[in-house]
Amino acid sequence: MSIRGWMQSTAAAGGDMADFSLRFDEPAPEPGDIQVRVLAFSERGLVFESSAPFTIGASIALMTSESRIDGQAEVAWVGGRLIACDLDAPLPLATLDLILSLGAETMARDLPAAPPAPASLGARMQQLRRSKGMTQDKLAKLLSVSVPAVSAWEADRSRPRPDRMDAMATIFGVSLSDLLGLKERTGFRTQVDQARRSIALAAGVDEDKVRIQIEM
Repeated sequence: MSIRGWMQSTAAAGGDMADFSLRFDEPAPEPGDIQVRVLAFSERGLVFESSAPFTIGASIALMTSESRIDGQAEVAWVGGRLIACDLDAPLPLATLDLILSLGAETMARDLPAAPPAPASLGARMQQLRRSKGMTQDKLAKLLSVSVPAVSAWEADRSRPRPDRMDAMATIFGVSLSDLLGLKERTGFRTQVDQARRSIALAAGVDEDKVRIQIEM
């Protein structure tokens, strides 16, 4: 887990308490802020990553609010973008928990929204049927099946046979790949063709003799 923080030179902020201040409570940057990513934090020290230059011996005031200094750290080691600091005194566990919770809240705000889960075959069937203004009874008659069968397909309790999925794709005016939800699977048809050629070559038969069946 990493924690985002905002570092500011106290010279730029007009202060003299330390060389830098590191805030964890403010999600929006202020003028002169340097964004850092804290990779490790304990009651005795921290390691953070930053593209800004830091020198050994630089002092950093740790803050959970603009008006309170919760701890003082000193840069002990610099290696490229990684900076390790020692705390002047052990940080109270309550303060450490507060900093970690503030960082976790900031991370949660920064996380992108999860992509929507792909619709099931039944959900796609239902959506396509409704888009055509078609009832389950009408679809059942076109496919020569019972209404309970269509209802079971749309509830994902059972799946139609391949020939009926072909017929449904034609009725809905979509490709079989769209009906099966394969539209975004890059190179799906290409992968099947390559597999067919490989099997034919290994078996010493023509490609048209190889049939690949996918159970959905």
